[in-house]
Amino acid sequence: MKTLIEKITGRKSRTLPLLWSRRTSLVSFALDYYNARTFYNKLEFALTHFNELYFRGDHFDFKGVLLAADSEADKLLLQRIFQDTLLIHCLYYDNHKKKLVDKLDLLLAEGSYLYEDGPFNITIKDGDVVIDAGAWVGDFSSLAAFYGAKVYAFEPEVSNFRQLKKTSRLMGHDRIIPVQQGLSDKAGTAGMTLYDIGNSAAYRITGNGEREQKDEVSLTTLDDFVGTHGLSKIDFIKADIEGYERNLLKGARETLRTFAPKLSLCTYHYPDDPQVMAKIIHEANPAYTIVQMRHKLYAAVI
Repeated sequence: MKTLIEKITGRKSRTLPLLWSRRTSLVSFALDYYNARTFYNKLEFALTHFNELYFRGDHFDFKGVLLAADSEADKLLLQRIFQDTLLIHCLYYDNHKKKLVDKLDLLLAEGSYLYEDGPFNITIKDGDVVIDAGAWVGDFSSLAAFYGAKVYAFEPEVSNFRQLKKTSRLMGHDRIIPVQQGLSDKAGTAGMTLYDIGNSAAYRITGNGEREQKDEVSLTTLDDFVGTHGLSKIDFIKADIEGYERNLLKGARETLRTFAPKLSLCTYHYPDDPQVMAKIIHEANPAYTIVQMRHKLYAAVI
């Protein structure tokens, strides 16, 4: 029988001895309070009492991070997304320092979007302008807005965009600006397909002929968007766009050169994602320092 952790995270539970044997550094979990058992106890409690702790009638309130939720499917998917986007905010008091994030990176499905290691600081500050590519219903957008950022939240899929607009209203229209477009290396349109990821579904922008087409969506480049809207700075880019991250970077070369925003990008969709993305980033701006985690790439100009 699957445990609650397995059902929600989609990952098989491991006993602590097996977990420790996975990587020698995990032995240190026994020596401080960030140990594996403490983590799983915290996560188990949060997921077991998820609605009781965070649901507020027609939306979720994750300690000030507000998210729209209209259905039981939304609630279940939020439990799955919670661990990577909101767990550190809710359970570890916004501690995104290297010591904790490195250890949780071994345990979370995808890993934190935020990371701090001295001057290498991939966090969000009050007044930042943030690009959220693949905003879904606004989980990361809402977190960034909570920290005081103004967020341009890009989500091309119709039903997700509808929920994103509700989240924007909850957090304040001036804090999250929903944009019903995808970010790529050129403007135009593309097919979007629906594919199964276990307990839920995701959308991927594709070329013609790949799987069944779900929708045709509008695309723009980040450089074009910045120019059209007269943006004077971009401080942070987060991207989880199902393999289109490299295309986003190709269409953001001028933004990377001019503004040198902090980057937090998913790199697990294709085997060569880390190498391809690092190359594009350094071609645009050689001053970037890059840290590659298990499923995330962090980059900043120090």
